[in-house]
Amino acid sequence: MKMRRFFLLIAATACLAVGCTRYQKFTAQGTLKDIKFAKADTLRLESDLLEKPVFAVVNDKNFVFKGKVKEPAIGKIFSNSSRRKSQFLILEKGTISFKDGYACGTPLNDSTVAFTERVKALAHKYPNPEDRELKKEAIEKEFATFVSNHKDDPCATYAILLAKNRIEPKMILKLIDSASPKIQKDGDVDAMKKILTMSVK
Repeated sequence: MKMRRFFLLIAATACLAVGCTRYQKFTAQGTLKDIKFAKADTLRLESDLLEKPVFAVVNDKNFVFKGKVKEPAIGKIFSNSSRRKSQFLILEKGTISFKDGYACGTPLNDSTVAFTERVKALAHKYPNPEDRELKKEAIEKEFATFVSNHKDDPCATYAILLAKNRIEPKMILKLIDSASPKIQKDGDVDAMKKILTMSVK
């Protein structure tokens, strides 16, 4: 009995030492048409929080990825033939599907889809040239609100990357500064900040 307690104590100590990380298991599935890929034999899923790329064999234009991450993270799907085209998604617990080139079916992915639709709606809300300033302010406000509400999760990264060619560089830099340090350290976000900082000088 004492020996058993000893081993349980050792196991508990080891668990605390590694932080007892609970991984989030995800499944990402769809068809090539869903992610707007013309053709591919194999797809590759990459993310900074994946230990290594995850591969999916395309079968009759269908694919399925399965994996796990420590926390929600930005992921990109590439075809085996090219890195020029990619499909964005947020890796998080649950089953992720795709529709019209957008990842959906899980909370954060659904949030990015809804946000993108709101931005598109604002772009069409002010069709007249004289409303250009109103449209600009409305879109900038939408971006600022979204990043503020998601400043510590991958949705903020998504919005910051989407902001390119949609809002002014100075505003994008403000978005980046309003996000958490973790989001600011993202490779793509950090690279964008460096480029924009040089351009606005």
